[in-house]
Formats: sequence, C-alpha cells, structure tokens
Amino acid sequence: MRMLVALSIGIILLGAPCWSDNAFTDVPDDHWAKEAVDMMAKAGIMNGCPDGKFNGDRPVTRYELSVALANMLEFIQASQKPVESGKSKASEIKPSMHWAQSSRQFLKCEGFLPKDSPVLKDGKKPVTFTELGEALALVSAKLIETSVPPTSAPN
Repeated sequence: MRMLVALSIGIILLGAPCWSDNAFTDVPDDHWAKEAVDMMAKAGIMNGCPDGKFNGDRPVTRYELSVALANMLEFIQASQKPVESGKSKASEIKPSMHWAQSSRQFLKCEGFLPKDSPVLKDGKKPVTFTELGEALALVSAKLIETSVPPTSAPN
C-alpha cells in the first residue's frame, strides 16, 4: 500500500500539468517520463489537454494539482474496496460549477487538505515547490492514516 502511494505521488511530481485518453502528441516515445505519463493517463489521474498535448514543460496551476490529487486519491481508494454504485465524489460536476471545483471540495471536505491551504485558493496561480510538497505530504499522511492499519505497540 505504501509503495502504491509513493509511486503515485512520485509520478505526479513528474508532471501534472493538464487534464484525453489518446497518446500525448508532445511526449516522444524515447522521453524518460513517457511510461509514467502514459500510466497516469491510463489510470485517469491525468488526461491531457484538449489539444492532445501533455505540456509537461509549463508550470502546474493549483486547479490542475487539485484535480490530479483528487483523481489519484479516488484511484487509490477504488483499488482498495469494491466500486460503489454511482459516481465518485470528485467527478460530480454541476454545469454551473468550475471544472476543478468538485475536486477542490473533495480534498477539503474529506480532510485531505485544510480549508486554508493555498492550493485551494487562487486556482490559476502556479503551484510553488513548497505548496506542492506540503499538499503531497498532507494528502499522503491522510491517506496512510485512513488506509493503513495502526501497528500495535510492543508490550
């Protein structure tokens, strides 16, 4: 379980810049991160930009990080238990809602990020390395807290 969490977080660090099921036209077959990028796309964590590109060289926005984190968490949680009927919490988007709002609400309401997290504010602003590190640490800690059984202390 911890390996899956670490692998997922590591892959997100490689680039979560945009959100199509098709191959990304701007990620060459010989690129060092191609396999990881394709794996994240296949899992539905990152889906690419509408133009079919990944755009891995541009900064990630807070909106994009929120969506990638929520998608990653849902992927991990779905792999741990039988799929429940209906849609996932983060994928329930009302027509009047911003495309990243349901993911941001999911992260806040499920306790993965505090409501005062900078990642949940000013969504178009690029994510700093500090904000990325803090968000990944908080999400990982909460995921481990809720998914990994506590070990009993020796007597």
